[in-house]
Amino acid sequence: MRVIIPLREALADPRILGGVLTGASWDGWKALLLACAGEKLTDDERAHFTRALLAAIASLVMAFYAKLSCALVVVVAVNPKPFRRSVLGWRPVATGLPT
Repeated sequence: MRVIIPLREALADPRILGGVLTGASWDGWKALLLACAGEKLTDDERAHFTRALLAAIASLVMAFYAKLSCALVVVVAVNPKPFRRSVLGWRPVATGLPT
């Protein structure tokens, strides 16, 4: 016979997962696991989950802007003339150098 117990009880029971995620540093992971399992979160767990979610969103946004910046540098390096004239509205200065 297979006995199924909720994740919250498994995390509290020392015979199952009680000793795995011990300490305050694991509270965020516990909140994430409980949320993924569909358990109702306490106010403290919800705060940990929200912080982890906002940190993940911030990381994704920063990664997006980093990739966008790299792509822009590549476009300008490959063909700078149309970019600087049409997009930025720059005009070449008469320096005697080829543009």
